[in-house]
Amino acid sequence: MAHGLQVYTGSGATVVQIDSSTTIRNYAPVITGSGSSIISTAFPYNPDRDLTFINVSVASGNFETVWAYVNGTYDSNGNLTTEDDTLRFEGRTNSAAATGSSKTVSYFAFKNIQDAGSLSGTYGLQVYNSSNQLAFDSRQYTGGSNLSVLDYKPSNTYTGSPVYDTPITTNLNRYVSIDRCYAKSNVYSIGPFFLQGFIFANNYSPSSGSNWNGIYHFGFTQGFFGGGSYQTNFNGILVGG
Repeated sequence: MAHGLQVYTGSGATVVQIDSSTTIRNYAPVITGSGSSIISTAFPYNPDRDLTFINVSVASGNFETVWAYVNGTYDSNGNLTTEDDTLRFEGRTNSAAATGSSKTVSYFAFKNIQDAGSLSGTYGLQVYNSSNQLAFDSRQYTGGSNLSVLDYKPSNTYTGSPVYDTPITTNLNRYVSIDRCYAKSNVYSIGPFFLQGFIFANNYSPSSGSNWNGIYHFGFTQGFFGGGSYQTNFNGILVGG
């Protein structure tokens, strides 16, 4: 630990640690709620710096796919030129097809604490790193709606299909970190795109093989001329609760 606060028990175990060198400590909860998008002046989405956790309600015997995207525009060569700052969600019920419609999720949205804006209040604890950048500010934690990180799955852990994968977790109450996988506009008519999302399955019985039960990584690449293939998780996955 470079800078921060660490509290030990009598036997030497750590019970509290606020550590400027631990990356997750540099994030602060900004907004929580539910919906098919996160539209808030407090959370203009930055795909390179923000962190979003989601959960999807799923009925027994069913599964729900979900992925995240932003609206964007492309040039004549299919290169992304602009993208907006609203994170949106879509998916399907009982189908792993790569096209979907708006999907309602429950979410926790976090921003890098250096992007989280001004804070009010006089009392609290601030921790700075060795570059004199703010790494922790207790004034960001104002209620009981914070999320704890419980597990981490490294990149390239999953194939992208529940047919071949074990679940990330079998606890359907958990939240998983999700990234925007593409900027949606005329993406379907231009060519390949990549979906990186999740399947929430509640004891779903496929036509063959074992039942799906839990949260699975869903990754798919759409080809120029139709078809496609499943894709591994390019980024690591955080599990929260």
